Amino acid sequence: MLGELDQELKNKAAGIKQLSRRKAAEVRKIMRKQILRKIKSGCDLSQEFPGCEGATPIHFAAMWKDLPLIQAIVQSGVDINLRSHNEEVTPLEVSMALDDLSFTNSLLNMGADINSRNSRGDSVLHAAAEGGTARMASFLISKGLDVNVQNFQGETPLHLAAKFNNASVAKVLLAKGANVNAGAHVISDYSEFGMKRSETKVDIGSNITPLYWAASCRADDVAKILIEAGADVNAQSSLKYTPLHNAAQSGSMPTLQMLLKANANVNVKSTETGRTPLHLAAQNGETKAVEALLNIEGIEINPVANGGDTPLMLAILKNHLDIVKLLIGKGTHIDDLGGHPYFHTPLQEAFLHDKGNIAEWLIKNGADVKAKGCCAASFKPLHEAVENEWVGVVECLAPKMNVNSRSSSGGTPLLKAVLQGHRRIVEILLQNGANPNKTDDKNRTPLFVAAVGNQDKIIELLVEHGGHVNTVCGDGKKTPLFYATSTNNMSLALLLLRLGADANVQNSKGLTPLHSAVGRENYEMVKLLLRYNADPNIRESEKGNTPFYVAVKSKCLDLVELLLDYGADANAANKNGILPIHVAAHALDKDLVKILLSHGAYYNAESKGSSTPLKFAMVAKDAKLITMLELNNKLFSAIARNDSYQIECCVQAGAILNARNIDGVTALYMAVHSGNSNIVNLMLKHKANVELGTNKGNPLLIAVASGNEDLIHMLLKHVNKLEPIKSNRIINATTSQGSSAVQIATELNNMQVVQLLLQNGAIFNIQDKNNKTPLSSAKDKSIEDLFKSLESLFEIVKNCSDSVEEISRILKKNKSVLNARDVSGGGTLLYWSISKDLAAIAKFLLKQGADYCLVTNKGTSPLHIAASKGNLEVVKAIVANAIGLSPGAARGIVNAVTVNGTAPLHVASNKRIVSCLLQTGAIYNILNRENKTALEITQDEDTKKLLLTTHQIFVSMKTGDFQVMNILNGLKPDDLNAVIGARNAESQTLLQVAEANGHKKIARRLEQKIKGLKA
Repeated sequence: MLGELDQELKNKAAGIKQLSRRKAAEVRKIMRKQILRKIKSGCDLSQEFPGCEGATPIHFAAMWKDLPLIQAIVQSGVDINLRSHNEEVTPLEVSMALDDLSFTNSLLNMGADINSRNSRGDSVLHAAAEGGTARMASFLISKGLDVNVQNFQGETPLHLAAKFNNASVAKVLLAKGANVNAGAHVISDYSEFGMKRSETKVDIGSNITPLYWAASCRADDVAKILIEAGADVNAQSSLKYTPLHNAAQSGSMPTLQMLLKANANVNVKSTETGRTPLHLAAQNGETKAVEALLNIEGIEINPVANGGDTPLMLAILKNHLDIVKLLIGKGTHIDDLGGHPYFHTPLQEAFLHDKGNIAEWLIKNGADVKAKGCCAASFKPLHEAVENEWVGVVECLAPKMNVNSRSSSGGTPLLKAVLQGHRRIVEILLQNGANPNKTDDKNRTPLFVAAVGNQDKIIELLVEHGGHVNTVCGDGKKTPLFYATSTNNMSLALLLLRLGADANVQNSKGLTPLHSAVGRENYEMVKLLLRYNADPNIRESEKGNTPFYVAVKSKCLDLVELLLDYGADANAANKNGILPIHVAAHALDKDLVKILLSHGAYYNAESKGSSTPLKFAMVAKDAKLITMLELNNKLFSAIARNDSYQIECCVQAGAILNARNIDGVTALYMAVHSGNSNIVNLMLKHKANVELGTNKGNPLLIAVASGNEDLIHMLLKHVNKLEPIKSNRIINATTSQGSSAVQIATELNNMQVVQLLLQNGAIFNIQDKNNKTPLSSAKDKSIEDLFKSLESLFEIVKNCSDSVEEISRILKKNKSVLNARDVSGGGTLLYWSISKDLAAIAKFLLKQGADYCLVTNKGTSPLHIAASKGNLEVVKAIVANAIGLSPGAARGIVNAVTVNGTAPLHVASNKRIVSCLLQTGAIYNILNRENKTALEITQDEDTKKLLLTTHQIFVSMKTGDFQVMNILNGLKPDDLNAVIGARNAESQTLLQVAEANGHKKIARRLEQKIKGLKA
């Protein structure tokens, strides 16, 4: 039961200060009952009351002035002079703060000892001075207590009155004869300034006067009384500290002002540290104290302490900028070394202690940034400012210092800023001439470091200021792009490629980023690199393996096909003479073998050990692979015999038409060479690749060289069904000597074939390796005139002469030149007329039947140019011509992409053109090679609004949101037609999206709306 009461009392006592008077009285009542119960039960009442910081029941009774309870406790055997366990106070000392003489007298009458001392030697008068009243102090002195009684440290009651700012008691003590300059030797467990207990005791020294304590403890009222009573304002402790030292350090301005007025010595130095009051005020950040001291005539503004410290150095150390400003403003030199050349300058001190704000102010106000003093050799302020990310300091230093200086590790400030990812500091350094390509001792450029840190904005900034994006870094192994591919970082790779990274730069081992991406089987990364012209045929140094060879070896079919689509050489052997087909056959991977043969691999190639793919299959007794490979032998034998029946049998059995023999000849090439139209037709019917050939050229070149017009017509008909970029490549392919088909036909004086080739987009002025053009090779006058007329036509258009009549006159003589291409990029007359803003000529050429599908070498079509130029009239004319053929043909034209994946929609310059393209079936969210849509690219707000609306409507239609019909009903007719005609990435119209996702009701309503529009 008593234990429960103890806990209750403990809980209540802990919160007694927060209770109202009524609550306090209730607690007191409970505590009193508990004390009486303990007395009755015989408990030891000399022990600490639970949770009450060392106070016992008799101390609580004294606080309550409860004489009967005190009497009862004493009668139970408790000494009336019992001291509390923590503060060591007796009930009599407790009464000093109660200011009740009657109660105090009663305690004395009960045996309280007026002469008792605590463990520190403090008397009851000391207790009165610490927390008592003037009346109680007078009472004690009247009872015979010595006004100058000392504790064991020599402190008198006046010392304690000063320490605790008890002004009323101080007056009484002085009036009763207290020694105003009494000296004490203090070892205190209080912090020297302020009254917080410290864990360790501090020897403050001897000759500590009451004024010393008043100045230390901000006891301004007592300080005034003491000074007026004649206290020595320059009294020094044994360590030569004066009251002014203490007032300056504590920041007690009233006391400081009184001391200064009383002529306290402002330049006095302590023997322990050699510091003056100014030192202490500066160190403690007492700005007003510093200002007051500096205003005293004769003060030394830059005194040097024993350790070389000056007030300025201490202010910097403690980051007191206002005081730094005051000291320098009053004359302290901004580059002061404290009188010793081996010390730091203020600026160095600021850097040493990470005070960036002070460093910035010092530099702005003229501090010498050049190193001197003790750290002259190692002081690199710009490097340190960057490392500390002090933007303001870097801004100040960069124009004044060598921004390309190296640290001990070989790094520049720019490299450090990039490592830390601090874009603003990087920008400042670059603006002040930092070299974006300077490497550190690890041979890393800032751009490489930024790539490793995935710092997109910093990478862009570095490139903008001349950073080389293709430098091979580190141990010669990686460019930034190589790093991106080796870590599968798509976004970083895309950024670097956009900024001009070369996908074909090789490292010290000859490896390219494509090798890296293929080795990691990262399909999307490989595709990205290929779209940025990565070469799949570059060989690494050690084994001569190409990226394609690596893909074949990994048996990653998707990658193999992707690389082949981008021009990988299916027959690129490594240094050991091993071809991809050998790797595939040795692995008995029939799918891989088939893919390789379908792209022109040598079906009977021999390795260095004379092993062929067929031998690998036979050793493994793989019947299916043996059959596949033997069929090609049979096919070539049948072609050699002109055996159509056997050829048909081989094809039906699965012979791969695009396989090459060891001489590089395909079945189609062989058939063309033999001149057998039926066999060629059979080959083309089964999709033989017209592009595959030998060093003598492709099948078309062979047909032209033979002069077989039937074969030429047959091949061109097939070629024109291919993608425009591919057909351009085939028609303008050259032999190993650089001779094109049109050049060969010209040299053979074959006017019909020359015209036929020009009609299909041959380049009329292409040069061979001997710099000969078709014109310079022409022997036939009519062919010569034909090429001269072409030169005239292109000259008219390129010179921006809008002479439709002249063009009409030339074309009437020879219409076959209408679709000829120019060697400058592969553009046609139609392309150039649109490019030069000659709309009248462009429309005329279209009326004459100019082929708007013919693209440049980069895949740019006339529609691309017209859309980018904002020529709506020409755009509509091209679209109308395409629709005249078929809606499918029109959709093909508006969605045709360049080699960089750019569609007309990406380059359309205004909303009207975008609307026209969408109405024709343009894919509104088609991606370019940077994976961006037209919406992400366009800067035209009207275009952006239309494309965003289209996107939102397609998304809503897919989810079946019925509100989509309300949105459609609110569109203007042109916008509505654009949205309804547009297609998504799956080539679906809005109606098809609704139907595909099962939203039948919306689909029917949309269908009715479309019918209404057509009506």
